[in-house]
Amino acid sequence: MPSHDLERQKRTTQLLATKVGNLWPCLPHELCLMISALVVREYTVSVFQGLWAARHQLPNHNVDVSQSIWVRYSDMGGAKYVYELSNTGGRCFRKLFDPEISPDPGVLYVLEDHLGVRDLVFHNPESKRMRLPSGNHERGTWWRVISLPYKLQVEYDVGVFSVPARG
Repeated sequence: MPSHDLERQKRTTQLLATKVGNLWPCLPHELCLMISALVVREYTVSVFQGLWAARHQLPNHNVDVSQSIWVRYSDMGGAKYVYELSNTGGRCFRKLFDPEISPDPGVLYVLEDHLGVRDLVFHNPESKRMRLPSGNHERGTWWRVISLPYKLQVEYDVGVFSVPARG
């Protein structure tokens, strides 16, 4: 198994151990880890089945770049992936872009791996400061740079969206 798969499995086991500990607080953490190690594959399959079942609930749509953009993340295999983008926030959403703070973004940096989109950073090329979150850039991920149109077309695939490289 490649090393990044082992790291992902270890992260998933840790995440699951935390959830087991929250369900049964009287269990010691070591026992939660042992239980999680035994069921980590079934848990991962269950997460993907849930995403697959919900795939039609998120229709493809456009996101207006002149408005605030909100993001909701999903955990898959112990890694955070972009699950949904919207111009309206909601429960479990975090504001990703605010046009009042950073107007006229001309560039979108997309952090990806072979499973999907991990993070997004909007940037105004005229700004002197550039902030790419270094903490998210793990081995096996890469940044893609996209020139932004006025509207961003969002296409979902099994709960994880992709950003098409169209002008």
